Amino acid sequence: MRKLSSFLIAAAMIMAGMAAFTGSTATAAPGCGPYPGCIQTNTDTRSKNSPRAGNRIRLSVAVSTQGNGRPQGRLFFVFRKNGDVKKTATRWYSRNGAVRKVYSLGALPKGRYNVSTTFNARPQNSVYADSVDHHTLVRVRPRR
Repeated sequence: MRKLSSFLIAAAMIMAGMAAFTGSTATAAPGCGPYPGCIQTNTDTRSKNSPRAGNRIRLSVAVSTQGNGRPQGRLFFVFRKNGDVKKTATRWYSRNGAVRKVYSLGALPKGRYNVSTTFNARPQNSVYADSVDHHTLVRVRPRR
């Protein structure tokens, strides 16, 4: 009886080890890495205006690639003031004509805001990589 129980315990441990170490399919890391067929993108965001408090903020965004690629996907805007998130917005980017697109976003109170723009390529199996621009500064002036 002891041999049978030790055999069952050993078999259970072997099966558990096989289940724990079964492989899965490889997925491309963000930014493509060494994977062929993935096209790097670069997101560039600029402030089109220095609005007064209560007026809409306008940002121009360009998502560029090497060559003449036409990436499309979502843009996520995050407005931070002193490290705190004050506003977020999502817009669709599709490069059908001009490279640089202008987006009109909501109003913010006066102050200096750092805008982080993230491009997420769509559809999910797109050949274009995601990219981020962290260094856009928007200054909202006080009302008159």
